[in-house]
Amino acid sequence: MVAAPEPRRGEIWWAVADKRRPVVVVQADFLNRSRVGWILAVPLTTALERSGAPGNVRLSQRESGLKRASVANVSQLAPLPRAGFRELVGSVSRPVLGRIESGLALVLGLE
Repeated sequence: MVAAPEPRRGEIWWAVADKRRPVVVVQADFLNRSRVGWILAVPLTTALERSGAPGNVRLSQRESGLKRASVANVSQLAPLPRAGFRELVGSVSRPVLGRIESGLALVLGLE
């Protein structure tokens, strides 16, 4: 039996829900280590024009570890099934995660 993946906050993974896409894990690690079957993540898109939307964060190739620049689309925050996390890409730096957290706070009305 293969162990379920244990994504950590700030990591970028290729994940599958409706389709395969890269995501940034934003859920707290104590939940990521639990038996909870869902993990909150922000999808990344290569539609760079979305970087102008409120709260979204543009990531360079270097910041994301992906082949192309991308945008963290914070308004699309979603729970994804743990089993859908397929491949670890890397992790964002603390300052980049902070920008994503600020974008989430904006779209969720927490500021």
